[in-house]
Amino acid sequence: MIVKTKFYPIYIIVLIILMTGLSCISVFKNELFANKHSDSISSDEYKKSKYEFLLTSDPVGIIVDVINNSDDDDQSVKYKPGYEKKNYFKACSNKLLFIDDKIKTNDGQCKIFLFDKNKKIKKGVYKILLENQTVVIKPIGVVKENIHDNNKIIDYSEKNLIINDLLFSLKEQYTMGKKIITSATRDIYDDEWTIINNIALSPDFPDLIWAHVGNGFQYDIFHGDIDDDKNKINKTPIVKTSDIVKYKFDSRDMKIGKNEFTIRATNGSEKKYQRILIDWQNSKTREEVNRQIEDIEKLKQTNVPLFSALTLIEYSLFATAYSIMNDYINSEDEKKPHEKKPSIINNEHRLVLIKLCSHLHLNEHKKIQFKHFVKELEGDSF
Repeated sequence: MIVKTKFYPIYIIVLIILMTGLSCISVFKNELFANKHSDSISSDEYKKSKYEFLLTSDPVGIIVDVINNSDDDDQSVKYKPGYEKKNYFKACSNKLLFIDDKIKTNDGQCKIFLFDKNKKIKKGVYKILLENQTVVIKPIGVVKENIHDNNKIIDYSEKNLIINDLLFSLKEQYTMGKKIITSATRDIYDDEWTIINNIALSPDFPDLIWAHVGNGFQYDIFHGDIDDDKNKINKTPIVKTSDIVKYKFDSRDMKIGKNEFTIRATNGSEKKYQRILIDWQNSKTREEVNRQIEDIEKLKQTNVPLFSALTLIEYSLFATAYSIMNDYINSEDEKKPHEKKPSIINNEHRLVLIKLCSHLHLNEHKKIQFKHFVKELEGDSF
């Protein structure tokens, strides 16, 4: 017993050393094999890497003001997502950037806006990339791929504060849309009839939209919370057979500030009610919104529908923002493959639409956009 007690710890130590050595050899072998075959990953592994990259990574910057000086697509500004091994895609303005993304300017040039690392601060820095530069997005910023490259990355100061704010708005809407995608499935497939409870409208943007309950239902809108015909503001019942209902409010039925309404859905003896609060904007706010929209339309190299929708979101004009984003995404989806439009850019902006669908409780449309989003991630056409 004394001998066994004395030498038992030594046996344990020797055994641990042997096991550790074998484990290290196995790890080294696996790493060697992984490095050897890193360029030939399976389709499932590639899809998984795309999902993980896009749904777990936060954007750190945006490509802005893409200028292509050649009609040759091969010489245009290109980008390569971090999960891609070799493929570059034609870059467009307002493409979100993530860690390890690469940008190659070829014969073109572009600007890159990098968000401040402090997420609570709406500040950032601009960098200008000139012709024939290749850079990588890293946590420290924009880094040249080739250290021997003598081309300078130029600092730039953007004076248009509206654009700066909207770039941050795009990042925030993308992040919120991403949370909807990655949250529980009930957030995507919630079938309960609900209308947005608090929304802004104005004489310039007077439309309210909500999800249609189902075939046979018609709608009436009442001032206050009582469905008395004396309080009804629509002259005839609002009948709808598609999945979305739209009603244009009349200025004569509204006062500046908060307005309370009840929407009644009726199908025979079945009735459903939703109470809503509408903020009818004053003339000062209307002027601000319209001025910003006009300024956006005057800018070059700017995605007018996207930035207009983001402006409307900032002012809680969600219904019109939805209509603009829906038309924009649909037009992008309809582009033919030969136009070589990178679907990933469209898919990033689709998250803004998904967020608006969620905000407006347009559940059926949210399901459709969710399916589109997943198909694009998987590289399928539709």
